[in-house]
Amino acid sequence: MTPIAALLLASMFVSAVEDQVVVRRFAFIAAANDGGDARPTLRYAVTDANALASLLEELGGVAPADRTLVVEPSRAELIAALDRLETQLVAARKDAARLELVFYYSGHSDERGLLLGEESLLYDELKSRLDGLSADVRIAILDSCASGAITRRKGGRHRPPFLVDASSQVKGYAVLTSSSENEAAQESDHIGASFFTHYLISGLRGAADVTTDGRVTLNEAYAFAFHETLRRTEKTLGGAQHAAYDIQLVGSGDLVMTDINATSATLGLPEALAGRVFVRDRSGRLVAELEKPVGRRIELGLAPGDYQVTLERERKYQRGALSLAEGRPVDLDPTTFEVIEGEATALRGGPEPDTVPFDFGVIPALSLNRDRRVHNYAALSLAWTDAYRLTGVAIAIAATTVDERMSGVQIASAFAQAGTVRGTQITGGVNVADLARGAQVTAGVNVAAEELVGLQISAGVNYASSFIGTQLGGLNVATAMKGAQVAAGLNYATSGLGAQLAIVNTAERFAGLQLGLVNIAGHASGLQLGLLNLSQSNDGESVGLLSYSIDDGILRPAIWTSDIGLLSGGIAIGTGHLYTLLFASAGMVHRSESWSTGLGLGVTIALAERWRLDIDVSSAAIWPDRSSSEPPDSLNTVRVRMGWRALDWLTVFAGPTYDILVDTDVIDEDARLAPSYAWSHGERVKSWIGWSLGVELLE
Repeated sequence: MTPIAALLLASMFVSAVEDQVVVRRFAFIAAANDGGDARPTLRYAVTDANALASLLEELGGVAPADRTLVVEPSRAELIAALDRLETQLVAARKDAARLELVFYYSGHSDERGLLLGEESLLYDELKSRLDGLSADVRIAILDSCASGAITRRKGGRHRPPFLVDASSQVKGYAVLTSSSENEAAQESDHIGASFFTHYLISGLRGAADVTTDGRVTLNEAYAFAFHETLRRTEKTLGGAQHAAYDIQLVGSGDLVMTDINATSATLGLPEALAGRVFVRDRSGRLVAELEKPVGRRIELGLAPGDYQVTLERERKYQRGALSLAEGRPVDLDPTTFEVIEGEATALRGGPEPDTVPFDFGVIPALSLNRDRRVHNYAALSLAWTDAYRLTGVAIAIAATTVDERMSGVQIASAFAQAGTVRGTQITGGVNVADLARGAQVTAGVNVAAEELVGLQISAGVNYASSFIGTQLGGLNVATAMKGAQVAAGLNYATSGLGAQLAIVNTAERFAGLQLGLVNIAGHASGLQLGLLNLSQSNDGESVGLLSYSIDDGILRPAIWTSDIGLLSGGIAIGTGHLYTLLFASAGMVHRSESWSTGLGLGVTIALAERWRLDIDVSSAAIWPDRSSSEPPDSLNTVRVRMGWRALDWLTVFAGPTYDILVDTDVIDEDARLAPSYAWSHGERVKSWIGWSLGVELLE
């Protein structure tokens, strides 16, 4: 072989290697809330799966086309989805130096296998199918009861893990489980997720980045999830929960699971900050939680948007609101807000608390519960009833309380309180709940301090820190909302998604529909519909008699002439693409003494940098003269105007019009307004095509 041929061959080889994708990562995410009739239905298995799937796309290098998500699958559906994944892997083999697979399951299981409704998939079969997939590296994550049973089948030992780049040649698998073989995995209403998946995701977002290199490895993520899950479950009803692992990998380095540097928005926790940090998105969902040590900076990779961050330090709590924008890191600056209470947990299997079917007592000390942490099905009291956990009905003349959980109905003539609620609270006065799922009904005040999912109905005031569902009352307040607020008076939300319906609607940030006489928003996304719509900024639309956005609204004074009016002046004011037109005209061509005032609604469409198209419909009242007592004629006009911005503050426009005149006086022909070439539609209505020409003075 000649030197030139050898050089050419080497060049072709290098080019082919460079064109090949180094690593291609796939994700297979499965979730099942239903574990069969013998087990309680989970609340957050599907939620956990969706959260992890989004994270792997955002920070974990998984392309949307390489992600498989199956929800509530049957055994056959799960196996069929794995078969389709194998087809994908085989097709991808020619384009990648290494194929990686992340398999995740959230749901019920026992010591034998996954529970899918009334069916099951044994661990041995699951491992066999995963081993048979054409991936060089397979990572299995199981968040379910007794899932640790799968990790003891091979008795593996911890081998050195591997790097994400192609410099390491590794094969094998890693299995992470949320619990040991004889433990129940637990989920929490307070965090809206299972403990293990919640802390795994928090770690992958950057909380587990001990080396502060902006990348979270498999070992870092597991260690963080293990310790945080154990810490949070040591005092729950289900008892301490120990995550487990089995790693059978051959290679060097460490597997990078997520790259925080790849995210579009970053929340920085400065070195001087210390304490427990809770990060919630605009809907109130807890997206990250960690213990921040002093002296180490931590950066969390999050999606752009609005967040509330709570800092717990020495039994003192601070909360701050902040916004993360694309490509702009933001450091935390907390402000004092509110105390956060503890929460009850729902078990993914495992033991239940002691049960006292019925409780009766005037005060807790004299009740059948004897001030113990027990589970009641019903409770009755003349003045006060108190229970740790209630499934059923509690009735009291004056007050009824549940410390951590209630499923069913509470009825009280004046006051009801529950740490966690599923069902309905009915009172003659006040309902208070830390978390509520269902409905609160009261003649006075409803309060859900942290979250409400369902419905609040009140003759007076509704308040919810975060709420999903519907609020009905005289005054509705929510720091974050998702759903609908309906009130006879005022709706207020610091961050809203859904609909507000009231005489006055206000929100600091709102996405959805505001429907009322007056709608006010700091930032509005969606639709404002009312007589008066105001916002600081607006990337949606507002329809009303008067709508305006201070930062980016439409405010365009104009003067023009037309085929029927010598001089007209008006102003276009609005938001987004819609505007309201207020105008007046004088010196009518065919009726020199006449004058008019009008109102219209239009839309503006940007065509190019300096060109735009405006289309508006208006109606004007035309009086014969200033002293006339005759009823005015009605002139209805459709204008199509092409505008050219000659200067930053000056736009020239011109275009055709279609005018429809409804004449109130057909006897006085000399006073007619319509031109001679107009079309007649009966005695009183005429129409014609005209024109308008003018200038606007502002943009």
